[in-house]
Amino acid sequence: MKRIHFPIYSIIAFVMEFLLSIFVFIADLLLDKGIYFYTGMSGFTTGDLFVTIFLIGGGLLVSGIADFLHKNLKLKWLKIIIILLSALISIIFLAMVMISTTLFMPHTYVELLSEDESHNIIIGEDCYFFSPYGGDVFEKTSFCTMKKLEKYVAKKDFYTPFSDGKYSITWNAENFELFYDSDGDGEKDEKILIEYLP
Repeated sequence: MKRIHFPIYSIIAFVMEFLLSIFVFIADLLLDKGIYFYTGMSGFTTGDLFVTIFLIGGGLLVSGIADFLHKNLKLKWLKIIIILLSALISIIFLAMVMISTTLFMPHTYVELLSEDESHNIIIGEDCYFFSPYGGDVFEKTSFCTMKKLEKYVAKKDFYTPFSDGKYSITWNAENFELFYDSDGDGEKDEKILIEYLP
C-alpha cells in the first residue's frame, strides 16, 4: 500500500483555511451579541470582508485538495471529479455569502466624530432594491469593532443621504440628534435622537 504524502502547500492551505473558518465563527458569535467588525474604510464594508475571506478560503481549499490529490492519487478521472466537486461546493458557498452580504450588510460607511472626540459614530448605509430601511447607526468600540445603536429609515431605494452629505448632527452630552433627508427632496425631514453607548 502506498504511503500517503501530505505536500507542504496542502498543509499550509488547510491550516490557513482552518484559521479563516475560526475567524468567521468568532465573527458570527460577536454578531449575535450585536458587535460588528469595522474595516475603517468607507467602501470596504463587513460584507466585502466576508466575501474576500470566502473567496480566499475557497481558493485555498480547492488548490490544497488539488495538490494533495496530485501527489497521492493515480486515477486522473477521479482527481478531476474531486477537484470539480470541491470547486462547485466553494462556488455555492461563495454565492450564498455574496447574496447575504448584498441583501443584509451595509454597502457604505460614513464616520462622524463628536465635537469632544469622545464618540465615533458610524453610519452603515444600505443601498439595494426594496431595502427594509435606510441603514444602521453604530458607535465605534475599538479600532475594528462597533456596536449597533439604532436604524434609520430611507423612503427611496438606492438612496444614501449620509454619503451625499444631506444630513446634520447635533452633539449633546448624553445623546446626539441626526437630521437627514429621507426621500431625496432636499429637505431634512427626519430626525432621530440616539443615546451613546454606556
